[in-house]
Amino acid sequence: MRSVGEPERTIASVQILGGVHAVAGDGSLIDLPSTSQRRLLAILALHSPRRLRSEWLADVLEVSPGALRTSVSRVRATVGPAVLETASTGYALVGDVDASRFCRAVADASDADDRVRALQFALEQWNGPALEEFLGEEWADGEIARLTEIHAGTADDLAESF
Repeated sequence: MRSVGEPERTIASVQILGGVHAVAGDGSLIDLPSTSQRRLLAILALHSPRRLRSEWLADVLEVSPGALRTSVSRVRATVGPAVLETASTGYALVGDVDASRFCRAVADASDADDRVRALQFALEQWNGPALEEFLGEEWADGEIARLTEIHAGTADDLAESF
């Protein structure tokens, strides 16, 4: 969390490939201080830019609606107000997510003139295992498997391109 008088950093993206972090415009990582805050940011990032209903989020996080609002406020205080969009029905992450960038790059690589470079760019989005901190949690396991499978296939495709 920033200190009083400290200028707010602009958030450029959210990482979920190799730890859950907000990335400031200068490239520095902004760590969220609690597991519950990282969990909330990760869930919003996985579904970005879709708005997630508050009731659904509270159920997935196994918290009360009041605790969800508190968590959202704490994440917003850490990453800045522009990153989380609030509506009467729920919340959405606004901004770039490394996993989305990775999936787009993999899809674009099939049509790229320089396929090797496109595959390399896709793999550069990875900083470690996807959502590793949340392995074993029902909401994360399917996404971890999906992203890991795409990553392995992309690495194989790159190796076969040489």
